[in-house]
Amino acid sequence: GTGSLATGGGTISNATISAGTRTISAASIGNLSMTAGSLVVADDQTVSVSGNLVLSGGVLDFPGAATGSADVIDVAGDATITASAGSMSSLAALRVAGNWTSTSAWTPTAGSVELDGVSGTVGGASPTFFDLAVAAGIYTTSAAVAVANDLSIASGADLISGAAITVGGDVSLGDGSAGWDLAAFTHDVAGDYASVGGSATGAGTVELTGTGSVATGGGSVANLLVSGGVRSAGTTDVVGDLDLTGGVLEIGDDAVLSVGGDAGLTAGTLQWTTSVAGVEDVLDVAGAATVTAAFGGGSSNSRFRVAGNWSSSAAFAPTDGLVELDGGGATTLGGASPTFNDPTF
Repeated sequence: GTGSLATGGGTISNATISAGTRTISAASIGNLSMTAGSLVVADDQTVSVSGNLVLSGGVLDFPGAATGSADVIDVAGDATITASAGSMSSLAALRVAGNWTSTSAWTPTAGSVELDGVSGTVGGASPTFFDLAVAAGIYTTSAAVAVANDLSIASGADLISGAAITVGGDVSLGDGSAGWDLAAFTHDVAGDYASVGGSATGAGTVELTGTGSVATGGGSVANLLVSGGVRSAGTTDVVGDLDLTGGVLEIGDDAVLSVGGDAGLTAGTLQWTTSVAGVEDVLDVAGAATVTAAFGGGSSNSRFRVAGNWSSSAAFAPTDGLVELDGGGATTLGGASPTFNDPTF
């Protein structure tokens, strides 16, 4: 039925909600389950679950205010959720130390899921999150994951991709101890991509689909694709290939975008900041460059350095900056009417 639950300093071994609306304040529960009805986490309260959380039906609500303390369900074991997401506060948090399993029935419009154990998996039928944080440990996805807002990987944590991840907001990585194994998948990121030193490794690609910035700090990203929006590149290390198939890629002020492989800049617009203050703004490609994207502008500080073969069309007709072909061996220069402002060989 409908009522409240609070354990004070005590503990309930197991609790099951099967009907009505149950509002839980500060409580300590062994295993918590729901088959129907509504589970409401009270404002500014923490529900501690020392076992597993299994919500196979009903609605989970976090209706608290957007001020004050977080409204938390803290699970020491596994979480399995096929219940629906009801009203969600921005301070709502599900903290899970074990495995996470959910379906698309759970589609929260606010709040976060924080994975904070030693290791675990993220799976189910189309697991969906608003904010997803890998706060500690090593977590492996076993299904395609959708994150409506932000994905964060903290220092000391690792996320291993067993399928593609789509992020509607920003991606952030902590220091050099943070890692994201892309495997061989392409992962869509609509917002900013930022790292303090952590790296996105593997054979996969981070595809930047919206407007924002990219900067890897002291870390790196395996392969990078810009396909839409306006993307400002700070200092960024791409271990493999850089591709531009749509949108705008701008080399930011005083930035160096280093590419260890090839650059395929086949559509969209490539440009540099127009600021002439500070040091050079550099796109540095260790491999070959194919450039049929449009030139969108730059300054006397703009530098495009290529160690491998160069191929371009008349669409790329820079009016500022230098193209520097700086490979140590024999390379070719070709394409359909390659055009330069001030080439250096």
